[in-house]
Amino acid sequence: MPARPERRSRAPALALALALVPARAAAADSEPIRIVFHAPAACPDEAAFTAQVTARTARARIAAAGEVARTFTISITAREARTRGTLRIDDPAGSPATRVVSGVTCEEVVSALGLITALAIDPRASTAPTPLAPAPALPPPASPIAPVAPPPPRPPLPPPPRYDALPWWGPVGEPLPVIPAPSPEPRWRLAWGLRAGAASAVAPGWVVTYGGFAEVARSGGGVLSPVIRLGYLHADSGWLAVGDGHQASFAISAGRVEACPVRLELSATLAAYPCALFDAGAVQASGVGKKYGATHLVAWAAPGAVARLGWDVLDRVFVEAEGGVNFPLFPDTFSFTTLPGMLQAVHTVPAVGGFFAGGVGTRFP
Repeated sequence: MPARPERRSRAPALALALALVPARAAAADSEPIRIVFHAPAACPDEAAFTAQVTARTARARIAAAGEVARTFTISITAREARTRGTLRIDDPAGSPATRVVSGVTCEEVVSALGLITALAIDPRASTAPTPLAPAPALPPPASPIAPVAPPPPRPPLPPPPRYDALPWWGPVGEPLPVIPAPSPEPRWRLAWGLRAGAASAVAPGWVVTYGGFAEVARSGGGVLSPVIRLGYLHADSGWLAVGDGHQASFAISAGRVEACPVRLELSATLAAYPCALFDAGAVQASGVGKKYGATHLVAWAAPGAVARLGWDVLDRVFVEAEGGVNFPLFPDTFSFTTLPGMLQAVHTVPAVGGFFAGGVGTRFP
């Protein structure tokens, strides 16, 4: 015989229409059946489904082992908001038949399939609503994290040591520990600045000097914090009256190299630097007489020594004051010719000269 077409129902209310399975008239009072039930754990189980069938008809009984019987296979699946149930009837004497029921809840689908099964066994089965047995309670899910025993309590920490205060009349108890402050790491820093002052030996009397400098210094190294400085200085005496109708002027332009091997710290921001120096440049001497004038350019070189005080106003800004002596290597004499064979001395460079100056600068980084 050809297989019967599968029918689908969208609501349990149509269960009677879906139960058009030809009932087999049994000569006996009951029919042996087998039930194979597959459903999610949240749905009514096989016992609840069997109770739905036996409550509607007395002709159904569970077949014994080896007894020929029809098999009713129920498969229920739940997806999203819909539940779908399939009933397959396998008859040893005929072709299999299939019915499909859809509903909102699993209980509705199981109840509808139980009615269809009862009508397939007994056309006069009861169609009255039959309450379902409650679904079996699910065991609580196992905790994915195993309980961890709390750590043992830690032993109490010992109390901190006590240090008594030091009153004005003297120490009592243990003195407070003295922890020296960490000294900063030595580093090299660059600086530049301007300075102005006065110097002798270049011209008669004292002349104003000015210039600038650049240096590299090691800071944070204690006493051994050398400084190397390169500078430039210029001085101009202007026109000086040096006799009957005569005038003279002296100007110097020179470079200066200074080496300061140590730094004597007087306070946190004040330090002294003893330094050696060397000047090299040229002196321009000019003279104007009653009848003529002349200009001469002569070399200038002078080693010397200087003592400097530096005050750090800020981390990068400092001011300084210095004074020192130099020793010109060319003690020339500048003179005017007044009469044939007659010379009038204007200025003789001394063997030792002096200078003082003040300056301001900035360091980086």
